[in-house]
Formats: sequence, C-alpha cells, structure tokens
Amino acid sequence: MPLVQVETPLTFDSEADLLGSGTVGEVFRAILGQRGVSNPETTPRVFALKRFFNREGRDDFDNERNILEALAIPSPHHAIVYHLSSWAAGAASYMLFPLAAGDLHQFLRTEPPPNEITAAFASALLDRIHGIIDAIGFVHDSGVLELAQHPSPMRRIGFHHDLKPANILLFHDDAGRVHWKLGDFGSGTARFVPADSTEELYNRKASTGDPVYSAPEYVIDGRVSRPKDIWSMGAILLEVLIWVSSDAVGAVKRFEEARLDFKDATVEHAAVYWCQGDTDGRPYLNPAAATAQDDVEKGRIGREAPSPFIAFVKLIRAMLELDPAARPTAAELCQNIDKMRPNLSS
Repeated sequence: MPLVQVETPLTFDSEADLLGSGTVGEVFRAILGQRGVSNPETTPRVFALKRFFNREGRDDFDNERNILEALAIPSPHHAIVYHLSSWAAGAASYMLFPLAAGDLHQFLRTEPPPNEITAAFASALLDRIHGIIDAIGFVHDSGVLELAQHPSPMRRIGFHHDLKPANILLFHDDAGRVHWKLGDFGSGTARFVPADSTEELYNRKASTGDPVYSAPEYVIDGRVSRPKDIWSMGAILLEVLIWVSSDAVGAVKRFEEARLDFKDATVEHAAVYWCQGDTDGRPYLNPAAATAQDDVEKGRIGREAPSPFIAFVKLIRAMLELDPAARPTAAELCQNIDKMRPNLSS
C-alpha cells in the first residue's frame, strides 16, 4: 500500500506567541492543528517551537540536535527536555519541544513560598533537585556504554554550560505533580570517548552561557569545564533556599538586587555571583551571595530553613568554591541529597 503524506498545520504568531529569545534563536508557542477547532478528536496540540538564527560560521541547530541525540543514549533521562522533531524550511531551522508550564526563574520570583514546610513538600523538592543534578551527572559522564557502532566500550562525556533558573523548565503530569527538567543545550557539548579515556572537555569561549550564573575560572585559566555546571547549580540552589526560607514573594528578587551592589563592572547590569578585585583582578565570591548563605543558615531571611535544607548550605558553599577542582561532582551531590532523606521527619 503506498504511503500517503498528510500535512498538519503548525502555526504561531511571531509577536503574540513569542516565549523568549537569545543569541541562538527564538522560542514560540506553536499550535499543531487548526486553531479554533472545538471537535475533541481534532483539538489542537500546543508545543514550544525553537527557530534558529542562521549566522555565518555558526552551526547552532546541528550542534543542539546532535547533543540531544547523544544524550538519548543509552536511553533518555527523565529530567532532560528532548526535542520531538527537527527540520529545515527555507532559510530557517526548527526544533519542536514539549511546552513547559513555566520555568524556575519565573516561579521563584512570582510564586509565594508555602505557609508550612511539610515532610511531603520537602520530599518533593528534594526529588526535583536530585533529578536535575542527576541529569547534570548524566550529561557529564554516561559511564561505560556498549555501542553497536564501536567495537570497544565507550563513554559519553559532556557539559551544559548555560545552567540558570530559566533553563530549568516546569512540567505537570496527569496527576498534577510538578516535575523539573533541564532544557536548552545550545551551549553544550557531548562526545563519545573510549571507556578508559581520561580526556577532559574544555570550553575556551568567554561568552558561553548567561554571565550571571557563570563560574569565575575563565578569568584565571582562560577555559571552563564540567565544574562550571556545578558552580551554576550552586547559585541556582541558593536562590531555591532563599525562596524556601522566605515568608513572602520578593526575597529572590531582593537577593538579585543585592548582588548588583557588588557587580563586576565588566558585566554591565548583571547580578553576578562573583566579582574581581580592583587591584589584582582575582575573583572572589560576591559578598551578597556569601551573606545570603549565612542568612539562610541562621534563619535571618524570614523563617528558619527547615531540615534537611540547612544541610544544603554546606553543599552550596562547596559548589561555589572558586577553585573548580574543589567542587563536588554531580554524583557526589546526589549521594549527599540521598543522605538527607532520613532527616525529613526531624
């Protein structure tokens, strides 16, 4: 029987449906199916459509698609957002993704913290944090893989390098539970190497990723690697703890404004997590970030951070170490989170 090609319209308004834009492209809310249709059998489905800018000398579309395909080996990770389809049309390239309900950046700045930190809430939040960090570990090192196209065991190594709250997307399942997933791998890398390889991956592009959540080692070594993701996640976790410890909306925004008081003059209007010395140019932790860690630990934000979240302050201090070699790995962080679970009832 011959194949029959059926064309279903995928439509979006370039202004009204714009969800966000960056250096690589734009993301739109797109509808698959006829708009305004009321028949339940043909109800339009809504997705996130990423349209890539065509820039000379850049291959952002192929790079992100190849990374996502590599990260599906040996099987997709539950806390990573994968593309559903990709194609080129005319002068543009596109990738279709599931549509998220929101992102962590928006959530932490607009949602009120819970009135009471119950064991169930703490457990759910730990699960979401653990899932994201486990996804980072999955990106960093797959472990030994038996691949059909390679005669000997291999490993996949990589990094994300644009971790920030806006790239942690929120999804609701059929039961109404919220899940956090890691998205936007346009600044990332994934490579397959022999299983016994000690090769390290480095990025020597100073502009990669959001400067607010970027690690300081580039100014020292002229390169960054997987520990950059750990620094970024430490900054994100600090914002999460500030939100948990606050008693009203606005604490995370005030923390952002406090960091601006010590901002690096070379990064205009960026509430960075580290600064450079005026005389020697050496990096140091933004004093507002150091103060915030103490404030969470000592209950000076609005209420005491509940157990086991106090233990996160110690983890965050380690993640925001200026020396990248001193930071814990994603696997070590997951092990520490697992140890916190017995304290949920205390």
